[in-house]
Amino acid sequence: MREEHLLNSETKEFERFSVNVFSRGKTPTHNEDSWVATDDTLAVIDGATPKTNDSFDGKTGGEFASQLARSVIQFETNLVGEALVNLLTARFNEAFSRIGVSQLVGTNPTARPTAVLTVARIVGDKMIITQVSDVSFRINATQVYTSPLVIDEVMAQKRTEAIKRAQQTNSNMSADKLLAIGREAIRDTLETQVRQYQNNPEHPFGYGAIDGRPVPKKFIKIFSFDLKDIQTLEIFSDGYFKVADEPIISSWERAFREVEEEDPYKIGRFTSTKGSSKESFTDDRTILIARIQ
Repeated sequence: MREEHLLNSETKEFERFSVNVFSRGKTPTHNEDSWVATDDTLAVIDGATPKTNDSFDGKTGGEFASQLARSVIQFETNLVGEALVNLLTARFNEAFSRIGVSQLVGTNPTARPTAVLTVARIVGDKMIITQVSDVSFRINATQVYTSPLVIDEVMAQKRTEAIKRAQQTNSNMSADKLLAIGREAIRDTLETQVRQYQNNPEHPFGYGAIDGRPVPKKFIKIFSFDLKDIQTLEIFSDGYFKVADEPIISSWERAFREVEEEDPYKIGRFTSTKGSSKESFTDDRTILIARIQ
């Protein structure tokens, strides 16, 4: 059963900003999102588990990738941009070697644990933000910076069409059956997208991700803001399909509930490659809100 999660957020105070974070897995027991908040760094990381379902050091691939990236960002470096991404790539390969999976991920790219992220660092009087893939952020509750994956949009449309055809055939079809039909409609692409499109700059469906392979420069977005111009920074993972009206966690959770009520299968205004069921929400979700002092 899905839980009605209470807003048990975490708060941290630093010299130049305060932080409030809420993070919940799509099920009560698993969350492949993670986050970082230190005196000069703010980040949200979204891990993705390989479709092969291999275990990595006793964790799912998504947990392994997310937690490894978090550790490097929090404890090892103050790098930004391409240098940060290159260091993460190196640490992933070192970890693969340490736990004995280098051959597995080398011969089968689909088995690679993956992480995408947005990392904000204060450097002097600037805030430098590094974004790889679809962890989004918003500045001053107005300007949203997203990086949607074209291949996800293509699969979401294909999945939506399959589910709607099934509904037309049988209007009483169960939710579980509809979700299974949607999954089957995109199964082949789901199983090949890491090999074909991930970190492939030559394909129009290409996108970037931290998975131990080089991340092409075109997939690493770097933003620079004057710190004095920022009042709030919100970083959020793709479990939130709608941005909040206000930069507070209760507003983000209200937007989440509105989406779930309107479009639980994610075949309407909020199309996705997945939908919510009685056992699971569509995806893990994390919102980190920083108020600059």
